Amino acid sequence: MASKGHFVVYTDDKKRFVVPLEYVSKMIFGELLRMSEEFGLPSNEPIGITLPCDGTFSEYVIYLVQVHMPEDLEKALLSLLWQHAKARDRVQLL
Repeated sequence: MASKGHFVVYTDDKKRFVVPLEYVSKMIFGELLRMSEEFGLPSNEPIGITLPCDGTFSEYVIYLVQVHMPEDLEKALLSLLWQHAKARDRVQLL
């Protein structure tokens, strides 16, 4: 359970993060949440929202949001993440 004004997300390596709700308004978190629906990981256990990235990447994104990352960096990270998610999705289909 997250404290008031926060939400919980998990990563594909099952790390748990408690994130401030205000982060949802950031482009990168909005995209990560959309991608979690589109490229969601199959799971036998209902753990909650699972982001399509690992814990290390999530820690980096949270840090960059905290220090107000430039928009061009945010777009570059999203581009890499989309490429990774699409590649992973193709592999799962095989």
